Amino acid sequence: MKFIHTADWHLGRKLGGQSLLNEQREALNLLLAHVREHRPDALLLSGDVYDRAVPPPDAVALLDDVLSDLHAQGVPVVMIAGNHDGAERLSFLRGPLSRQQVHVTGWPGAGSEPVVLRDEHGDVQIHSVPFADPVVTRWRLQQDVSTFEDAMEACLGPVRAARTPGVRQVLLAHAHVAGANATPGAERRLSASGNDTVNVSTFDGFDYVALGHLHAPQDVGGLPHVRYSGSLYKYCFDEDHEKGALLVEMDGAGACTCTPLPLRVGRDVRRIEAEFQELLDFPEEFAPADDYLSVTLRDRTQVRDAIYRLREKYPNVLEVQYLQLDAPRVSGTSTRDARIHTPLELFESFYQDVHGQFLTFEDRVVLEGLIDRDTRQAQEVTL
Repeated sequence: MKFIHTADWHLGRKLGGQSLLNEQREALNLLLAHVREHRPDALLLSGDVYDRAVPPPDAVALLDDVLSDLHAQGVPVVMIAGNHDGAERLSFLRGPLSRQQVHVTGWPGAGSEPVVLRDEHGDVQIHSVPFADPVVTRWRLQQDVSTFEDAMEACLGPVRAARTPGVRQVLLAHAHVAGANATPGAERRLSASGNDTVNVSTFDGFDYVALGHLHAPQDVGGLPHVRYSGSLYKYCFDEDHEKGALLVEMDGAGACTCTPLPLRVGRDVRRIEAEFQELLDFPEEFAPADDYLSVTLRDRTQVRDAIYRLREKYPNVLEVQYLQLDAPRVSGTSTRDARIHTPLELFESFYQDVHGQFLTFEDRVVLEGLIDRDTRQAQEVTL
């Protein structure tokens, strides 16, 4: 039996205020091409389908397009909610969707009945455990749950009871498994205390465990059948690993062979480092120029309006920072704030943090006028 394992689509995600929907659509078209080529028995989608609980309409429309394409190809979909998804919203059409071979589990404890597929070797049971927050799981299952490990064990109780002896077993789960490598800045912490992991031994007894949450493709604890597929696209500049999905081929005994299916989107997310003038004079050395870029400048002094001047050559520069400045950094400011020089840049940084987008050119002109006026008035007062 063949599956395609994918996760962490984060539809509707933005990077530096820029919508990534076009890149997500391109990646999903590549994924659908892999489906047409390999003709899997099912597609497993292990959570974080959307980037937030109330996704934007264009993200919902994109998911609808993908599910419609998979239905037209006759490929069943098994899908769970992740910590970014709204469980209730994702589960809303569970009944009608199941009749279209789209099996959705949003709430912890709601997926105890497995999806059963059959091949020449017999049945395969596919079980679903969505993101299981301890508080929500305690409320849903009415059990004594205080940790993420407790929550996963509580959800797996009914799943284990539903397993048929001698039948191959597959599990979808959205969790941070201890021993797996997280990418700094990529995944949202599940607990403020940091105690948010689940032991890999919790998944004993399953022939394949299709994990979501961590964005780097990897197996866990040296177990080749317990895997993260990784995310659909690079969602921060620290994600320097190749993106893709996994083709999982399971034999009659439940042994699995996993083959990466690359999803190479035209516009990359990457870091570059150089002096400011070098970037302007030799753009061909840093091509493609329209990638989403984080620029580190080697200049020892700050360059006025660096990000705006760089965007004349590199339209998708999303952040600029300095490797080392001669002037000492003000105590208490962040590394990101080290590049801030003018009141306008301070306000723009604040605006970007709050609204997730850059000031328009018109806004910037108005603010420059206001700042100049206030500066002149302050100078007149001191004279």
